[in-house]
This record gives sequence, structure tokens and C-alpha cells, in this order.
Amino acid sequence: MVTPSVFCSIPCLTERSRSFSASELTSKWFSKKDKRYIDRTVQDFLNLNSSLLDFIGVTPIVSGSFKDLSLSFRSGSFIGAIPLKSPDDGKPFADFLVYPRYINEAKENVNEYIEIIYLLEKEIDLEFRDSSNLLTKNQARPPIYYECVKFIDLFLKAIQENWVSFNSSIEINKYPRNQISWRQYLKDEWDPIKKLEYPCRINTLNKYHNGMMELLYVYNLSKNHVLDHNTPIIIRKSSIKKCFVIDNYFSTYKPLQTDKLVIHNSDPYLIKQTKDQANKILGYESQVNIAWRVDFTNIFEKYIQYIFNNISQRLGWKTKNNPKYKSYSDSRPTWSLQYLEPDIVISKGKYSVTIDAKYKSHYYNIDSSSDNLKLEHRNDLHQITAYCAFQINQKKVGFLCYPASFFDSKRMIFNNSQALTDVVIYLFGIPISSTNINGVIDKVQKQFIDIVNKEKLI
Repeated sequence: MVTPSVFCSIPCLTERSRSFSASELTSKWFSKKDKRYIDRTVQDFLNLNSSLLDFIGVTPIVSGSFKDLSLSFRSGSFIGAIPLKSPDDGKPFADFLVYPRYINEAKENVNEYIEIIYLLEKEIDLEFRDSSNLLTKNQARPPIYYECVKFIDLFLKAIQENWVSFNSSIEINKYPRNQISWRQYLKDEWDPIKKLEYPCRINTLNKYHNGMMELLYVYNLSKNHVLDHNTPIIIRKSSIKKCFVIDNYFSTYKPLQTDKLVIHNSDPYLIKQTKDQANKILGYESQVNIAWRVDFTNIFEKYIQYIFNNISQRLGWKTKNNPKYKSYSDSRPTWSLQYLEPDIVISKGKYSVTIDAKYKSHYYNIDSSSDNLKLEHRNDLHQITAYCAFQINQKKVGFLCYPASFFDSKRMIFNNSQALTDVVIYLFGIPISSTNINGVIDKVQKQFIDIVNKEKLI
């Protein structure tokens, strides 16, 4: 997939990408620079692109020096694309792409993570960097049908809103009425037959006004994208009935073409939302070559909540997502936390389990001894044990959930002999899948039942 216009293409949550050797950098990418000063060239390259690399959460790793120098990269929770500037002349020369970790890059299949987002009813917070234009159209960006599905949902609600506007039209009357167009009247006034024909401007409240017809134009564009054969069938199926209702509602009306919808202060809030979404679709093509990013941290959190919400419903446990444990202080520092917020707490009777989702690369580097992995895991453990302190169980139980290629769980127990208290932390590696989500839930449920019996949470 990597082309001459793509400097590097790696999945997110990569601890260390392949290395670019000094000879490769000087021969292929920095050919105008003196090979003897490759260290300075690489440093100039990183200085030029530091803010762009930070934008997509990529950290450069430089090893060795001179002819033994090598350059690699570490990616975080962002996916996205940026243009890179050349140390030769400071101009963009190639793109850097970070794609979803669980997508098969060879197939360029972006539908998997779109289906996950649609399943979770979670919106993608797509961020752009307008001043940075890409050299290639990259395929990992969320496709337009995702925006179109959101617009159709909003438009269906909008037509149920009592959104009316005045439509003005000219009608010929035999007597003066309302506002008369005297200029038009004077054109025909010389004709005795038309002497008593008055062109009057009639204003009527209408639900099918120009603003609604402009939204209808965007709806027709959206429907074509959503019902296209390239759109995942689960999304097409969910949209067919909605499109049928809208088509019947506007069966005798023609859309009004537009390049941009104007949002007025007087518009109802729902109409403002619908127009804003319509403008995203109308401006989609103009943003195709702009640097962008998406943070998958929140999406993975919602994914884990979805799994454990289903398990709780099956087993009769209660679930609370993102509970807040407030702090109280007479004189709190400005940098102090006002509350603690675990991702999920599930409970039954007097027993509870605290769950925290971490979109990190630990289960993709299970045999690595990286200092970064150790430090992040230490922070994760401190965080989950702090959350477990609020449990009334004698034995505190918490789950740390990481994304993984396969399902796995590991048990860790921390004992305080003086306080006669145990903290048991289970590490879960959970695959991310939309097509086999029920299979993932079944595996997690089976393990959860085993843990409940083993830790005597019944």
C-alpha cells in the first residue's frame, strides 16, 4: 500500500515501526542533503514536522549516529494523516498515515470501524488542520456515507419539527392587496384590459419553503451515498425505511440546489444541527486533502461499555457508566482533581466490580519490555486500584481492558497483610470486531462468570 507519496504508514498503538536506515533516508527522501551530515538532516526534518507529528500522536525514535543512524516511530491512540515537510526546501514532499490497528491495511477496509461506531451510536470527532494539505487522498479517512447516515437521521427529525417560513409570490388581483409591485404594474398600465390588474406580493407561511428544499437536495445526495453497494449492508438496511418515509413526504416536491446552507440565529436548534451536518456533506470533497485525525480512546471506552452492559443485562447485574466520585476539600489547589471517574461499575447486591478501558498497545506487545509500556501500565494499575477503593467488598476486584488481536485474561493479586485486604486486578485483552461482536461478548461473559465464582462475588 505504501507509495512514493507516503513516507510511512503504520497502525495506531504501534510501539515501534520499522526503521528507516541512514542510507534509505539519504537516497530516497533527503537526496539533496550531504550524506555526511545525516544526523543534522534528520534533526532538521524532525524540527520541521514536530507539531504535525504531535497532531496525530506520533513520537519519533532516533537510534545511532552517522551511517548507523536509524529512524522509527511510535504511534498512540490517534488515526489520521499529515503532510511532511522536506529538510531540503521546507516544502511538503510525502504524507504520514496512521490507520486503525485492527484493520487489514492490504484490503483498505475502513468499513469495520465505521460499523463499530454505528453500532455504538457514537459520533466520530473528526479534527482537521486547515493549513496542512495532504499530497494523496488517503483511504483511512471515515467515508462520506458515515456523515450521510447522520444527516438522514437528523433530517427525519427535522421534517417532524414545526419549521415554517414565509414564501413570497406575485399574484395578479383585480383590486389592490397587500404589497403591490408598482414597477411591474406600470409596465402594463397603458393597456386598458390590464388597467385593473394589480401584481400583488403574497406572503404565506409554508412548511415546504426554500430552506427545506435545500435540505431535500442534500438528502438526495446523502441517500445516493448511503444506498450505494459500497456501504456496509448493516447501515444500508437501517436507512432504507427512513428513506422511504422521507421520499413519501416530499414525493411531489423538487429539491433546490445549493452549495452551502445559511444558518440563522432564528432557526430552531434541531434545524441548526441539520444544516450544520448538511454543510459537512457539501464541503466533504473540499476537505479530502486536509490533514486530519480521530482519537479512538473514547470509541474503545464505549465499546467496552457496550460489552459489559450486555453481559450485565444477561446476568442480572446493574451497570453504571462513568460514575463520578466527587472530592471535597476546604482549600483545593487549582490543579487538583474534582472527581474520579471510572469507565464502568457493575454491581449485584453488596458486590461490585470496577472496569477501566485503556486504548493502549500493551496486548499488541505482550513480550516487550519497553520502558514506556511499563510506565503506562504502572499508571493504569494505580488508577484502577484507586477506583477499587470505593468498593465495599473485602476483596477489591477491578478489570483493566486493552485492545487485542485475540481474547485473553490474566489475574494479578495485590495483598496488604496488615489491612487483611486483597486487590485483584484482571487484565483483559479484548478483540475489536463488529461482525463477531456477539462472539466477543460470549467469551467475556464466560470469563466474567468464572471470575465471579472464583472471587466469591455472589
